[in-house]
Amino acid sequence: MKILLTGASGFIGSRVVRQLQARGHEVAALVEPGDPLRRLAGIEALRRIEGGLESIAVAREAILAFAPEGCIHLAWYAEPGKYLHSERNLGCLAGSLQLLALLQEAGCKRIVGAGTCAEYAFGDELLREDGATKPETLYAACKLSLGMIGQQLAALGDYAFAWGRVFYLYGPGEDPRRAIPALAGTLLAGRDFDASAGTQVRDYVHVDDVASGFVTLVERATTGVYNISSAQRRTMREIMAKVQEAVGSGGRINFGAMPPRGWEPPFICGDNSRLRSLGWEPRIPLEQGLGAVVETLRSHAST
Repeated sequence: MKILLTGASGFIGSRVVRQLQARGHEVAALVEPGDPLRRLAGIEALRRIEGGLESIAVAREAILAFAPEGCIHLAWYAEPGKYLHSERNLGCLAGSLQLLALLQEAGCKRIVGAGTCAEYAFGDELLREDGATKPETLYAACKLSLGMIGQQLAALGDYAFAWGRVFYLYGPGEDPRRAIPALAGTLLAGRDFDASAGTQVRDYVHVDDVASGFVTLVERATTGVYNISSAQRRTMREIMAKVQEAVGSGGRINFGAMPPRGWEPPFICGDNSRLRSLGWEPRIPLEQGLGAVVETLRSHAST
């Protein structure tokens, strides 16, 4: 299948590229001009289409010439510490709507978009796709809007549109400012790490499992909303303790030294049975995945 991938050089996208190619698909990557594609080093036979999500018209002719049969749309502004409330989310939403129109013009019949667990109204039970939504940030509101509009446009345009709501990501190569690598890097450097009490329950899922979730959705040409989650309930204190265990000697974690962040629901965990019904399942245990994160950071620190 000919598949257009946005966000190909990102944390998830670079894994999706490899999995798609391993399964025999022809991939075209929409990339920002000048992007060095560091996460895609060594990948061959990757067609590059230059253009940004916030300037999608630049890539119009190249996308139409590629004539994608499927698209996995991952690109979005996601700078840690800034993206949740940034007005750039509005530009990403506008660009995404232009992309949907362009894909319909190109005759694309399978479109998969990346949503977020932050679209939900949180409670103390596993989050289900048919549950209530209540975005608390501009990021989540724009994601929810795109998912809903995409489903309506697909019903009018006769193509399959699936929306994968991603839960808490982790894995080797993640932005070092994110929670898991920030903790691991600090402990490996022999410094203490100040944390909240760690009572929040979170659903962490390995980036390779998330990537395979998106590949499953585009291959199955399915429709509707799907949680891409581990469905495993773990407190942040438990997760962080496992990182410390993988590090071994080094700094310590000062639980309770920091207050909870402004947006910090006590429980976020997703029911993944709908995606499992398509044959997908998370394959990388948390302990194994966290160990790989630590070893990757350790190896980089020693070079």
